[in-house]
Amino acid sequence: MNGGNMNLGQYLDEAVQRYGSQPYLRFYEETLTFADFGRRVDILANKLAKLGFQPGDFIHVLVQNSPETLISYFAIQKIGAVAGPINGWWKGPEIEYLLNDSQGVGLIIEDQYVPILKEIRDRCPHLKTVIEVGKNPQPGHIPFASLLEDPDATPVRCPCEANDTAYIFYTSGTTGNPKGVLLSHRNVLADVEGVTEALHLEAGQTVLCFLPLFHVNAMLTCTFSLGAGITVVLRRAFSASEFWEVVDRYKVNFWSAVPAVYQILLSDPSRQKYDLSSLKFGICGAAPLTQETFTKFQETFNIPIVEGYGLTEATCVSTLNPRDGVRKVGSIGLALPGQQVLIVDEEGRELPAGQAGEIVIAGDVVMKGYFNRPEETAATIVNGFLHTGDVGYKDEDGYIFIVDRIKDMIIRGGENIYPKEIDNLLATHPKIQEAATVGVPDPTMGEEVKVFVKALDDSLTEEEVIEYCKQHLAKFKVPKYVEILEEDFPRSPIGKVLKKELRKWGLTPRPKKAKGPEVTVADIFGTMESRVNPEGVAGITANYGYVITGSGGGEWTVCVADGKVKVLEGLHSPNVTTTVSAKDWIDLTLGKLDGMTAFTSGRLKVEGDLGLLTKATQFFKKYTPPSAAGEAEEAREELIVLKQVPSIPQRFATGPVMGKFLKALIDKKILANKCPQCGRLQLPPREVCAECKVRATEWVEVGPEGVITIPDITYYASPDPLTGETRETPYIAAHFLLDGCKGHETLWHELKPSDIDKAKAGARVRPVWNEKRTGTINDIRYFEVIE
Repeated sequence: MNGGNMNLGQYLDEAVQRYGSQPYLRFYEETLTFADFGRRVDILANKLAKLGFQPGDFIHVLVQNSPETLISYFAIQKIGAVAGPINGWWKGPEIEYLLNDSQGVGLIIEDQYVPILKEIRDRCPHLKTVIEVGKNPQPGHIPFASLLEDPDATPVRCPCEANDTAYIFYTSGTTGNPKGVLLSHRNVLADVEGVTEALHLEAGQTVLCFLPLFHVNAMLTCTFSLGAGITVVLRRAFSASEFWEVVDRYKVNFWSAVPAVYQILLSDPSRQKYDLSSLKFGICGAAPLTQETFTKFQETFNIPIVEGYGLTEATCVSTLNPRDGVRKVGSIGLALPGQQVLIVDEEGRELPAGQAGEIVIAGDVVMKGYFNRPEETAATIVNGFLHTGDVGYKDEDGYIFIVDRIKDMIIRGGENIYPKEIDNLLATHPKIQEAATVGVPDPTMGEEVKVFVKALDDSLTEEEVIEYCKQHLAKFKVPKYVEILEEDFPRSPIGKVLKKELRKWGLTPRPKKAKGPEVTVADIFGTMESRVNPEGVAGITANYGYVITGSGGGEWTVCVADGKVKVLEGLHSPNVTTTVSAKDWIDLTLGKLDGMTAFTSGRLKVEGDLGLLTKATQFFKKYTPPSAAGEAEEAREELIVLKQVPSIPQRFATGPVMGKFLKALIDKKILANKCPQCGRLQLPPREVCAECKVRATEWVEVGPEGVITIPDITYYASPDPLTGETRETPYIAAHFLLDGCKGHETLWHELKPSDIDKAKAGARVRPVWNEKRTGTINDIRYFEVIE
């Protein structure tokens, strides 16, 4: 189906006319034909119009993968409004920011997310109408199900031009607040056309979709399936336990996933029970597959993996390795039909093959712009080309390879150095588990190269690392500084190294821990039989093999036989085998490393029944390192000494002093207590003055207004499930010097999220109180800057 100057409403109508009785969506036990889907879209579109929504209105959708999600998107667009998917992983502050930034007037929300909405609703003044998907909608919410019960299925003709906005997708915001990307009807249909042609899609095929519909990838998958007459088997999320069963039951032909999914599928032997002959190809995005995974998957399943590249600002997909023909491991492939993808220098001039520069994209897929951010839009789209911020090069055949992100590039004495090149090199060193390279300030060269290393072998030295680099890199790329870490890298929730945080580490070496009695792999396995959790092993009979590599490693088998556990050295007919380095095994045991992070990043490998491995997490009680007993004695002795200093029992969070402070909040009063000796105010109050060590019994009401002394802006990370990029969302708090206080007598509390740009020392603030106050610190919702 050719999009041309069509809008998405017309696109849907043509698909319904062409494929009416064929199945479009299979959602667990529910099946919707193309005609069923089109009818429900028209019913909801008619109801949205009757509710007063107008063309151009932003209507957001916060619903987990389901037919209701897609029906909402298309119904919103059919009346000329703009669909705004909301990331289901976001928390209250992020959603509040989005609703206020877009000034969305409508929200279709699933009942599981309603508690978040309750927290923020009265701080979203533009939100007028809430439609709830669920069995028991909240008072004031319009039941989604009741809207679809309306018999009025009069066809709705979408009034939009091709260039009108169809979607607003909020990006991850790794360099600040998320930005609303405006995608037009033409943007979406241009990408649909390019993907359909590149993948040779045909009517009657079946695609499995488990990526979240709040992401452009899943949205585009369901959209190109409409036009091509493809059945979508939609799941709420990825589930390894049901994947192969679904492929067999619905005769799935292809799917799209991130690298971690391919690693998991390779490790799952249950596939042997199912007929997988329907599979034609798999699509992979977000990050490059390792050559090992790429090759092994293709050999195991005899189907090609098509790797691609794209970003929300270019709708979704801009390059793909050919489904038929040459596919190059590590390459993001060739430009899709209708798109121009170039490698350019800083002046925007195209570079020849082999030279690295910025990847830029042109074509009808390039976004309209960032919502209400004209300057950022102008900086991103220059002369029709979208500047991606990614560095890459083309080979002689035109295949594109990503080198690094521009923001990660190091400029040393005028020479450009790409950290990824150094990271990849050091990953080949036999004593190195992982490396991450950053630039650190240097007065002479501007920047110098510093590499952080996680060692596989304790004998690794900084000199060895530098010498290895000298053997394989140009002189100017060789790191000046090497730091071998005793702890793990700072990481995102999905295991990606946070280079932004690592640059801070680059300025100050990490503190070395005092050497105590050493935790060894042998001790961990040696104590297992004494740490058995009877409930955890009940009813399980299996052998668990462990191959622990590196210094101090070895091979062990944990034999479980219905409540009895025996640990043997060597491998003895294991049903599942885990391979991991000694350092990582120790960190996993001590809780310093998350198991899923280790697995998805390739640091922990599993062969055999993956389902058995998940049960093993309940087998043993917590491991106590050899040093713990001695340290506990030291800590107890130290506490006795400290207790003798004030000689007055301390009560803080649960004592009567704090109780009086919290109770006063019910009446919108903020109390501090005053030392009778030095006059110091303590806020929050303490029973004993921290300076004089005497009881503070006098109470003083302070504030409630005051000024910011120290703003405290931190970023918490949540992953984008497709791209793997870390989305850093600001959490703003501050130390407030309330009226009546002085010096360091400050109260630390949250600041209004939208006041991030005003969070400066000296700014006047006032508390915003919860209507229902219960005598907790949360009675003060947050402080806001007074204009």
